[in-house]
Amino acid sequence: MEYLPLTQVARAFSTHDFEAVIERMSVTLTWDLVGGRTYTGKDEVVAACRESADYLSDITSTFESVRVVDGGSTVVVDTRASYTEDDGSVSRVASCDIYDFEGELLTKITSYTVEL
Repeated sequence: MEYLPLTQVARAFSTHDFEAVIERMSVTLTWDLVGGRTYTGKDEVVAACRESADYLSDITSTFESVRVVDGGSTVVVDTRASYTEDDGSVSRVASCDIYDFEGELLTKITSYTVEL
């Protein structure tokens, strides 16, 4: 099986294309939302991703910038995005996600997010 490069896996997750990443998740994956919740295990992370995707399905997401830094088995993705609700309200968010891989599998995500 031919896998996407690790940088593309990380970029997909950071831009909310969660389904594209599921096959690359380790069963022991942890996702630490710094200052918030930590999800432990692939099943818990997938459930959180699907809940987020469901919420975002009614919102227009516009990524103003996406910067990917390739550190080999660690990939960092810095994003700035705006989210427009149906009522026209807009929020802007800056995020930095750090992805750790072992081989082809994603083993840890650390996410820092701040509203601008």
